[in-house]
Formats: sequence, C-alpha cells, structure tokens
Amino acid sequence: MAILYFINLTVGASAFLLTYRALNFKNRIDSIITFFLLFFCQVVATELILGIISGLYLLNLIALNVIILAAVFFITRKNKFTFDLSVSGIRIGLRNKVLLLLFSALCVFSLSKLAINLVNPPFGWDNLNYH
Repeated sequence: MAILYFINLTVGASAFLLTYRALNFKNRIDSIITFFLLFFCQVVATELILGIISGLYLLNLIALNVIILAAVFFITRKNKFTFDLSVSGIRIGLRNKVLLLLFSALCVFSLSKLAINLVNPPFGWDNLNYH
C-alpha cells in the first residue's frame, strides 16, 4: 500500500509542479483541470511507454516516475509562465494561420476517421474485436 501512495505522490508532485510552477494559470478551475489531466496523462503515458518496450514492472514504473519528477523539478525550478485563457487569447490564436492550419488538419483527420469507423464497422468478431 505504501508503494501505491509513493507512485501516486511522485506523479501528483510532477503534475503539481507543471501546473502551478510552469503553467501558472490565472483561473483556479483551469489549474485544477490541468492538474488532473496531467496526472492522468502521466499515468497512462508511463504505462504505455514501459509496455511498448516490454518493461512494465513495478520497479521500472517507480524509477520512470521518479526520473520524470526530477526532470520536471529541475526544469520548473526557475521558469515561470502565465497562461491567460480569456477571449482575447482566443482571438490572438484565431489570427495565427499556422495554428488554424494545424487545428483544421487535426479536425479533418479526426472527423474522417470517426465517419469511416461509424459507417464501416468490422464485419465479424476476431482477435482484435476491442479496436
């Protein structure tokens, strides 16, 4: 049980450092949402990375999370950024042509994949029925 608390503490500490030191949102709700998203993303990413390289063991998971915490600590030690998610920030983002192109390409790809998968489901059950 102590190992569970230790792993969650290291992941939570790195998410906290990224949220409140590096990103430093002005709105408290944005900070809370960002904290939980970063926490969940780090849990999923570390397990996926270790699973891909066939190293998903408890000791490797602890070591990777401690390494990520140390890297985040050293990166966020001096750097502070402020993000403003107000309407004026969105207007500036809408004027940026590169961001609009990337966002539209992502939307087109996602919507086309969604439409193809909804229209053409798999014809039968096989070993990959969860895809």
